[in-house]
Amino acid sequence: MPATMEKPVRVTSGATSIEFAQSSVAGKTVDEIKKMAQDALNVGNDQLVAYADGKEVKSSFVLGQVDTLEFVKPVGEKG
Repeated sequence: MPATMEKPVRVTSGATSIEFAQSSVAGKTVDEIKKMAQDALNVGNDQLVAYADGKEVKSSFVLGQVDTLEFVKPVGEKG
């Protein structure tokens, strides 16, 4: 029986993205993954909103089986 290919998790910020093996991010928090990808995505210490599969999540959210994790700068508010 052929081995099944593991579907990668796409992590994006703006126009830049990187892919991680599902097994390397499952069980990690959003904050841990942000640190793993900070150089490639240039996210540094920015205050970003995280979305896992299109749903807003906190930095303490632990990833399970997801297809995408996106970091987005919050939209400004009118005063």
